Amino acid sequence: MSHTALLIIGVGGFGRSVAEAAMLSGKWGCVDFVDDSYPHQQLPAGYNVIGHSADLPKFLSKYTGVVVAIGNNQVRSEKLASLAKLGAPIVNIYHPRAFVSEQAEVGLGTMVMAGAIIGAHAQIGLGCILNPNAVADHDSIMEDYSHLGVGAVMAGTSVLKTGAWLRAGVALTYGDVVPERLIVEPVRFTELKSHV
Repeated sequence: MSHTALLIIGVGGFGRSVAEAAMLSGKWGCVDFVDDSYPHQQLPAGYNVIGHSADLPKFLSKYTGVVVAIGNNQVRSEKLASLAKLGAPIVNIYHPRAFVSEQAEVGLGTMVMAGAIIGAHAQIGLGCILNPNAVADHDSIMEDYSHLGVGAVMAGTSVLKTGAWLRAGVALTYGDVVPERLIVEPVRFTELKSHV
């Protein structure tokens, strides 16, 4: 096994996207998965699922990094808390085409996907997700386990409280605050058509 081996918790679509980002970054020599559907999941060739999350204590010593790639904020927070208790080496994953300001603060377990931007002096908590083309602009705050969907935008000084989620395409303006665990949905295309 490579000395830069990454273990990803969750082998769904987001987990596989995180694996791609990790490999493209050039920082990981090998990527394996743990998933609670093991051994029943059906996957494309090339994905190595080594076990169930209950088996993590047996596996962790083989890996130099671990990340929880599960979109559900509550589940991700629980899995990360369990990993912390086990002393797991929790890491961040940055797609090579993401931009993260050197002046930003980013907590462990955060995943920043292709085209996403973290601006100057932004504060990103533990276990956050910034999906492709999401923006957390200057001085914005993403508290622990918060989540930006594809193309979601936080203007400067806006805040996502713990576990909040902006779904794809939602935008906050300056100073907006989203309460804890609130999921903010976009206006859907089908709703727009009904008013035409």
